[in-house]
Amino acid sequence: MGRWERRLYRVFNAGVRLLLRSPMHGLASGKIMVLTITGRRSGRTFAIPLGYVRYRGEILAFTSGRWCAWWKNLGDGAPVVARVRGRRLVVSARAETGGEAVVERLGAFLTKFPSTARRYGVRLGADGRPYAKDLEAAVGEGRAVMVSLEVPARA
Repeated sequence: MGRWERRLYRVFNAGVRLLLRSPMHGLASGKIMVLTITGRRSGRTFAIPLGYVRYRGEILAFTSGRWCAWWKNLGDGAPVVARVRGRRLVVSARAETGGEAVVERLGAFLTKFPSTARRYGVRLGADGRPYAKDLEAAVGEGRAVMVSLEVPARA
């Protein structure tokens, strides 16, 4: 990702964070959450807006394994704060970079967010569903990293 694109993301993300923390969060909070994590080495706090999907009792988000590294702060069950639909949730999160479960969940994610498929190098069929081989390649080549939040049943 180039310097200008990074700057654009910073500005855009700041606006999304403000929106999702405001009373007007309903405009975007059905699709976007803010995940707040702490750096392993630096101890700095990062608040990252992410598109998400609920899938089998989890909240799933995906990010690029190639041009961002914040997800490396998520060990097995790392504590994070997620703002989902206007609610602040303290949950545990993990990042996964491979396996059949990640491929399957990436398919569900891209079905909800088809406009992001290109970012992961995944083509969509005429029915709008991602091609299985493209999903496998995206995960196998490290282009897609799954972030899953274990959410209590009441949340």
